Amino acid sequence: MGLPVFILSSRAGKIAAASARMNGGKRVVLDGGPKALVCIHPGGSCRDFAGEPVKDEDVQAILAAGMAAPSAKNSQPWSFVVMRTPESLQRIPQSKPLTTYALKAGVAILVCADVSPRPGSHLAVVSTAICVQNMLLAAHALGYGGVYMEIYPDESQIKAWRSMVNLPEHMVPLTVLAIGKPNSYLPPENRMD
Repeated sequence: MGLPVFILSSRAGKIAAASARMNGGKRVVLDGGPKALVCIHPGGSCRDFAGEPVKDEDVQAILAAGMAAPSAKNSQPWSFVVMRTPESLQRIPQSKPLTTYALKAGVAILVCADVSPRPGSHLAVVSTAICVQNMLLAAHALGYGGVYMEIYPDESQIKAWRSMVNLPEHMVPLTVLAIGKPNSYLPPENRMD
């Protein structure tokens, strides 16, 4: 007996429902249904931004969602560098090839993990990854698209970003999140296997 597959048709009707081959061909359509599930199945990373700014209160809400994440020993090891100016956004493709799409994002957030010795620090990277997931879900819930651009564990990227934003050695840059109004939408994918 197959498990039900949730197919989404949300985002003001811009997402086309994908076909489901599980559960005897039946599909469950969540149209504006459980908000967490609608946000979890957005259809993939957004790499096509409209170039519109992200409101200050939305940036604050995205950061707050990240900081609401659970963490090992309640260590809350995350730190953020918010990049909003064209000059700061320009640093992304200079450091990470093939990321010129980030220039049209409304904001980019460098997310770092504090690995200094303390309770829970052995899981700082994992805890910060959970924080990142919360941030991407919050961005989607607010009507934005987002993409995770990895830095960690690439040592050359870690060193480059540490130098670029003057981070101390105990701060490990994990990712840059580019967030903004999407110019186009991808349909959700059925990744249940």
